[in-house]
Amino acid sequence: MAGDANSLASHRGGDVRRSHIFWRNRSRGSCPGERVPEQRTWDAMIFAPDGDTGVELEMRLYDLQAQMRRIFMKWRDSGAERLLLLINDTHANRLVLRTFPDYFQDLPRLKTASLLAMLERGERPLPGYALI
Repeated sequence: MAGDANSLASHRGGDVRRSHIFWRNRSRGSCPGERVPEQRTWDAMIFAPDGDTGVELEMRLYDLQAQMRRIFMKWRDSGAERLLLLINDTHANRLVLRTFPDYFQDLPRLKTASLLAMLERGERPLPGYALI
């Protein structure tokens, strides 16, 4: 299940609002009157002059085929130019990443320190995934 915006906000590097990029967390998880969260909204968006980045936070990798299919369909349908997949840095998630590397072949692994430094400098992050 995707992480919520509060978890994501705790992992953001620095105050990116002072730069030329800004974040917007998902404002609501479902449509009025619905009990099921909207699956097509990003956990956050990064808006920059050179394009938008959809940010998805996965707290637990449990069904990679379904999770990656959902994320890539969301990317395709959203119009975001880049995808940033943030994965909770746990022993179990690292084991999944080592065991099933083919599911991530289209997304380069980003070093967490480099990703946070880019955000701190106000730069739009590269597409890929990072452990946070």
